[in-house]
Amino acid sequence: LVPARDALPGVWLSVPPYAVMICLAGALRAAALQTWGAKSLFVSFYLLGLPIGYLTGIVEHGGLLGIWIGNVTALSCAAAASSAKVVAIDWNEIVRQAHALEERTPCRIAAGDDSKSDCSDDLCGVLSTAASRRISRLGTLGQHPALSSCLLDDTDCGTPCNGYPSGA
Repeated sequence: LVPARDALPGVWLSVPPYAVMICLAGALRAAALQTWGAKSLFVSFYLLGLPIGYLTGIVEHGGLLGIWIGNVTALSCAAAASSAKVVAIDWNEIVRQAHALEERTPCRIAAGDDSKSDCSDDLCGVLSTAASRRISRLGTLGQHPALSSCLLDDTDCGTPCNGYPSGA
């Protein structure tokens, strides 16, 4: 029980960088930068956190606290890298891209109903599910009630929906 109690500061120190990292991971996801986030987490945890945890916990005989220090280091590095990336994102460009995608989206897919998006018209393949979710996360659909209320069936994917072209 004493080794576990001695490790508590490592647990406490992990919480703030974890909270920052998770919030910023959501921002990266909204900007469709999940791959970048995954790579930064890989570097932070596997190339920095694990070796530091091994060094401080095993080699230097720091026990559980030393292993937790590796975790704190990994979380802090991931939070710092994500912060730098989120600050560097051109959010105006992200919104412009989302609006451009929205103009080319079949209404059913834009409304989030991608369960039957396998119609034969090539237009239905314009947007991936991930891209349509990106538009939803950016909140652009809430500004266009015609898009969010209209559903197409599988046979007329190319039909304009309430004045919005389903492909461009």
